[in-house]
Amino acid sequence: MRYRWMSKALVLASVLFVGVTSSKAQQTNNYDFSGIPANPVPLPIGPDKASSGGFYGAIEVAFMSQTRPLGNQVVAVYGFRDSIGAFSGTPGTFVGSGAIALTTGQLGRSTYQPGYEITLGYKFESGFAISLSYMDLVDAKYTAGASGPGNISNPGNLNQNTYLYSGVYNFTNYYSGPKIRTFDDQFSQEFSPFPITGRLYGIWNGATYETISFIQHFSNLDITGRAPVMETDYSRTYALMGFRYSQISERFNWFTVATDVNGNSDGTDAANYNNTLKQRMFGAFLGCGNEVYLGNNFALSLDATAALMLDFARASADYEREDRASGTQSKNKFDQYSVVPNVGLKPSFWWYPIKGVSVRASYNALMYFNTYQMTDPIGWNFGDIEPGYTHKAFRMTQGIEIGVGISF
Repeated sequence: MRYRWMSKALVLASVLFVGVTSSKAQQTNNYDFSGIPANPVPLPIGPDKASSGGFYGAIEVAFMSQTRPLGNQVVAVYGFRDSIGAFSGTPGTFVGSGAIALTTGQLGRSTYQPGYEITLGYKFESGFAISLSYMDLVDAKYTAGASGPGNISNPGNLNQNTYLYSGVYNFTNYYSGPKIRTFDDQFSQEFSPFPITGRLYGIWNGATYETISFIQHFSNLDITGRAPVMETDYSRTYALMGFRYSQISERFNWFTVATDVNGNSDGTDAANYNNTLKQRMFGAFLGCGNEVYLGNNFALSLDATAALMLDFARASADYEREDRASGTQSKNKFDQYSVVPNVGLKPSFWWYPIKGVSVRASYNALMYFNTYQMTDPIGWNFGDIEPGYTHKAFRMTQGIEIGVGISF
């Protein structure tokens, strides 16, 4: 009896052992290419087979930096021009140290800005996939400024070094600025039977303070086709092809205020200068990529693309008084075109926690050659504004992205 019971137990144990071993063997072999175990999860995601098609999507947080293509243009110096010759005896003579007070180079180093990238796509059963990705970054803003009255270490015998001078010329009387800007103007106004004022003519001649700012915005749209080229148990190589649209927008602002001798001003005593450059680039790209499975649901990949893009650049520059009164604006527009080679590199680290879900951390670099830049953003001729635009040999938008993707 005892031996009969033991025999039955051995048979049952053998059956269980074979069943568990078979189950483990099936589970071990039931990985798709990405190495994700086909464990059932209570989510409507993930195809039944690695070769099955379906929709997929991803959202990523970006933290990226852009090249800031500005020259080092002098904006303001300390001093003023003697408009009527009251101080020097010769009208137009510059009075002051001429020390540099403000340049575009003082805007500081480039910074990193947050953004996002959204991807939607569809994979066919053949393995070919098509996707649309859109990236957008928050504006990057840089500022700098200078104050004339703040220069107290070397004011000068006429306080000439407590004023700011910028070389705008050919402007209208709308920009004459306060008439009583010096103590000599004030004394003449109050005590002379024949008062003479306006010793400093022009908002930019004897200004009180000036500020500059530079704003950059970047967005990119890719329509990508991905075709499998070669696959092994631990790696796959694929071809990339598609359409790329990139937009780089840059805006330079310069704000100048001239106050009277008592420190008062209004909208007629301040001026804005704006220079906006928008570059819309589009073209076809080709590339390739490779993904290597590391084990334990981790993988590495590298995508590389190259494009030849057409750059449609539109620039506009204008002066306008702060109160925006009619007749105070002077504006000029420029349209330019060029061919811009583009290279994209994106190494990525992947984690596949469950079937149908992927987590990716990437370094993304988009490099552009032969774009336009504001070498000298300020055009000094009020009546015919001509800022300095040149070709930038190289600029780059680069940074990190982290996000999650889901396959349906």
